[in-house]
Amino acid sequence: VLTAEQLLRRHGVFAIEGDAFSRSALNRFLPMDEKRWRHATHAYMSAMALLYGRVEMLDDVLAQRRFHGANESIKASTNVGEIQRRLPCQWDLPGVIAEHARLIGLNLEATEIPIRPGHHMRRCISWRLSPASHPFAEDGVARILWQGVKAIWHYPPYSYVKRFYSTLGFLAVGLLPKTWIRSRMGRYDVRKRVEREHG
Repeated sequence: VLTAEQLLRRHGVFAIEGDAFSRSALNRFLPMDEKRWRHATHAYMSAMALLYGRVEMLDDVLAQRRFHGANESIKASTNVGEIQRRLPCQWDLPGVIAEHARLIGLNLEATEIPIRPGHHMRRCISWRLSPASHPFAEDGVARILWQGVKAIWHYPPYSYVKRFYSTLGFLAVGLLPKTWIRSRMGRYDVRKRVEREHG
């Protein structure tokens, strides 16, 4: 059984769908800044629950996931504006987790909590497609590619095969024409996919 520190060091920040929280755990980390964490609520609460309570996972299917054009996750994958609104809070979350960890006596630094490769992919998409409104002024092609590839190869859950193909995909997004990126993003538009599959 992995401890909270081990889980966060290995997997970083991740959101768990279908959560149920005890009142005693919620009292430790709520209220939260709603404006700041609007686009990372699940990830914030899941990470806090690891620190302030015991987490149990059930194998039973208790809910059904429904995809449609208004899903927040779908909008975030196909709309550059949505991607850019979510990026800062995703980047800030490890630092906030580390602050809470220190409050309860855990030796966990923000730099030890990996930023998931998906964040870097979205960051690259944001910078390539809309650099004027990209939320990280310090970003450039070399910085983004280096951080993304480094995140892929240092992300423990990925096998070497997944790391290899993820690296190729990431470099493609960073270097190929913008029209290619937009065409690939269109694959995630559920409304268009339903139209293609069902006429």
